[in-house]
Amino acid sequence: MSETDKLKKNEATYNQFIQQNLPWSKRFGKIKRRDYWDILGDETVRLDKNLGDETIEKLKIVVEKTISQNIYTLEKMTAGEFFRICEICYDVNSYFRNSQLQLTPKEKYLKMADGRDGGLRELEDDSPSAFQKWYRSSVWLGGHPWEICRGGNSTHISLYISDMQGKWKVRLAGSSIVKVEETVKMAVALCDNGVPFELSDAGNMLRMVIFSHLN
Repeated sequence: MSETDKLKKNEATYNQFIQQNLPWSKRFGKIKRRDYWDILGDETVRLDKNLGDETIEKLKIVVEKTISQNIYTLEKMTAGEFFRICEICYDVNSYFRNSQLQLTPKEKYLKMADGRDGGLRELEDDSPSAFQKWYRSSVWLGGHPWEICRGGNSTHISLYISDMQGKWKVRLAGSSIVKVEETVKMAVALCDNGVPFELSDAGNMLRMVIFSHLN
């Protein structure tokens, strides 16, 4: 019986066996994407079907811009602008569709993010100078202010902000297979809303979506 078959047969027993018998240094390997999706279930297999043709065509535009480095920067950045961009990503995935409260962009960030924001939440929302001073300080180093959807080492989604000689670059990252669909929706939403950004691992992400039914 293959390792994949063992996992399919009884996930709890398999995980317990791994915990008791396999040291951390040996816990690596490869699994066919098709087999992995079989374990997760049919609804996760067809990323292309889940996202639809229109979204995939827009993703291709995002990927082309990223690969050609045709990425524009923002003239200024504030905490409020960062939270606004995060809200675009949250809303397109309907994270708060069942919320009974009318949440602000910052409140959505605080509910979804890692929590270790290094003082980002305390900044004046509309002050470019406050954001720049905070960014260039060491106060947030070691924190996770850009982890806008918390998760494990490879299953979180990040929205990185970089200082490009006084201008600001936005980079979206979240290519884990369990987060690809959400990240693609975010990328397309940012594009639709005119937010200049770069998509990390763009080419591979597009291949994962287009060929999801073949692997």
